[in-house]
Amino acid sequence: VIDANFATLWTEKGGIEKYAILALLNSAWTAMVLEYSAAVMGGGALKVEAAHLRRLPVPPMSTEFVSQLAVLGRRLARAKKAKTIEDLLEKIDAATASAALGRKASDEDVKTLRGLAVAGRTKREKHKKRESPND
Repeated sequence: VIDANFATLWTEKGGIEKYAILALLNSAWTAMVLEYSAAVMGGGALKVEAAHLRRLPVPPMSTEFVSQLAVLGRRLARAKKAKTIEDLLEKIDAATASAALGRKASDEDVKTLRGLAVAGRTKREKHKKRESPND
């Protein structure tokens, strides 16, 4: 059984397009930030609340960056093949890392960003309850 709370993000007219938000929320940048800032529950699950999303540091968002994320987010929403999704996530991570760094991110930069997200997830997984011998 999973008990989940949902956070709703509202966009305003003339604001950031929903597909750009979708891409940003699926980025390694967001995963990394939430792995280190959100609460870890007893079973090791990550509890992301509205307050965590409000405090999410967003890389500088030029018009070009938002447009690029929107295109990638739209493609991500329609993608069905795992390989296509992985390729899109890599492009999203490269765009997000570039925005955060203020320059074109290298492959090593993107790898480091993804590694930080994985390191946070690995640390969180250590919080999982160990199965008792009676289970």
